[in-house]
Amino acid sequence: VSISPTSATMDIGQSITFTASTSSSGGLYSYQWYVNNTLVYQIGPIFNTASDYTFTPSGTGSFTIYVTVTNWFAFKQSTSNTATVTVNPALSISAQPQSYSIDQGQPFTALSSTVEYGTSPYSWQWYYSSNSTAVSRAFGRGTTASYTPNAAGSYYVVFTDSSPTPATVTSTAATVTVNPALSISISPSSAAIDNGQSITLSSTVTGGTPSYSYQWYENGNIIVTRTTSNYTFTPSGTGLYTFYVKVTDSSSTSVTATSNTATITVDSAPSVSISPTSATMDIGQSITFTASTSSS
Repeated sequence: VSISPTSATMDIGQSITFTASTSSSGGLYSYQWYVNNTLVYQIGPIFNTASDYTFTPSGTGSFTIYVTVTNWFAFKQSTSNTATVTVNPALSISAQPQSYSIDQGQPFTALSSTVEYGTSPYSWQWYYSSNSTAVSRAFGRGTTASYTPNAAGSYYVVFTDSSPTPATVTSTAATVTVNPALSISISPSSAAIDNGQSITLSSTVTGGTPSYSYQWYENGNIIVTRTTSNYTFTPSGTGLYTFYVKVTDSSSTSVTATSNTATITVDSAPSVSISPTSATMDIGQSITFTASTSSS
């Protein structure tokens, strides 16, 4: 008597059928099937030279299977070869693909997912989430499935293993978002103030991927403490000052955009005096005072 298959690798939860065949020309037979030397199934006596046994493991690990056949006409008993079965844990995703956002004009980056357990080798295929259609040329073999999309959308991958009844597992969907290009402007673009006064420069961001971080510059030099969307400038002296701000978004490659340059002219604060500073006069008379200003 012999059984087939002689070896197998499968996933937990699956089943495999073994067939016992005898080389006798006939008779009345009984079959006793053993798993790890424990009797688990028997049939007969029957007028049949073949018997099947379906093995459905309750756990993972290695198992041995054989059958003992008794010919009741000839009073003979024979034991088959021993088949070995390896039962692996169920196929599962160990690393899900991650959603990301980019700005228009940036390159797309790869989506990636990894599978574990089950029965290797593995094959995989990426799909569009919107209609579950396979992505053209987005397939391969191995434990890691990588795919670089060329358009915004949601994608998932399906892995298939090599067990007798191939198991499949599906990843979560990852969404690729493409936002308009990042840009920033500040206002006012020019202004004149007097020394001692203040002026607030306001920034406006369009496009890009929220959230944003800011860094202001004065006369080309970084202002370490100025990292908000608006900046209030209070000069300490007269002169010409230039300002711009850089904004960095939260896209996958952290895009940075630079604003227009605002020019602020700071003049001396005006002063005024009158003359004469004192006078003595009679009632009925008049005196003229003159005011003079000094301003740049």
